[in-house]
Amino acid sequence: TGNSITDLIAHAGSLDERLIKQVVVEHTSGVSVLPSPTSISEAQGIRPESLFTVLQALQTTYPNIVVDAGSNLNENTVTYMDASDKILLVLTPDLASMRDARQFLEVASTLSYPKEKILLVLNQAGRKADIKSGEIEEILKVKIFGTIPADENMALSSLNEGVPILL
Repeated sequence: TGNSITDLIAHAGSLDERLIKQVVVEHTSGVSVLPSPTSISEAQGIRPESLFTVLQALQTTYPNIVVDAGSNLNENTVTYMDASDKILLVLTPDLASMRDARQFLEVASTLSYPKEKILLVLNQAGRKADIKSGEIEEILKVKIFGTIPADENMALSSLNEGVPILL
């Protein structure tokens, strides 16, 4: 088997723990990772129904699942969000990110997600030119759940070495 979610999609109706563990990759940090499709054409072939079935199967094998759904909102992203207990909305303290966050929150409201399902995470915070966290909460009418400070050196080291900042 290969090692991307498309390998599980192909067997969506008959997934078991053995097959899931064959496809999932173990990261050096100890986290199990299910990579995204390796090509755009593979990704475009994923139907929301199959994706939902795979997510349900993964939930029987792994108690906690974190999905990096990117920043494009499409029917598969909505499928991930529908299946999620919590949605981490990551934004940076600038106007463009604020606009995008506001639009996302409007979409989330349209999808009838309860406000407590969405947790706001402020990334790259603490630079002088940033919009202050209090202003962000006031504008978006959502409390900030967590903050990741701006530390370019640590971020660059983390990226280059492939070791998550938290480690």
